[in-house]
Amino acid sequence: MWEPSGVEQGTLAYWLKVPETIRSMRLWQAQSNPRYDVQAGDGAVPGYVRVRYQAGGSMASFQDAVVRDGFACADKDRIELQCERRQGDGYDQVYASYDWQSDIITVRAEFTTL
Repeated sequence: MWEPSGVEQGTLAYWLKVPETIRSMRLWQAQSNPRYDVQAGDGAVPGYVRVRYQAGGSMASFQDAVVRDGFACADKDRIELQCERRQGDGYDQVYASYDWQSDIITVRAEFTTL
């Protein structure tokens, strides 16, 4: 099965493999073009789509935006954030880390595909 990685918005792989529910999601404070990784489910293990990009702004404003979208966050410290939400049988996670030298937040979000 074809499981593309590093998929850019607007490409054929993006339209064929990234579910519409994920394509239509808002990206929080995005400053770079997102990349999508698609992993198919295997038996009882559901598939997921991972979105990777860089964001701007403060970690506090980033966390506020994620929480507004229904995530609960554990604020480990001012440079790392882990958030999650459950929707039915799905389980979504957001990881963010702040690099103070470049003033950039690196985001990795995983969305269960059922």
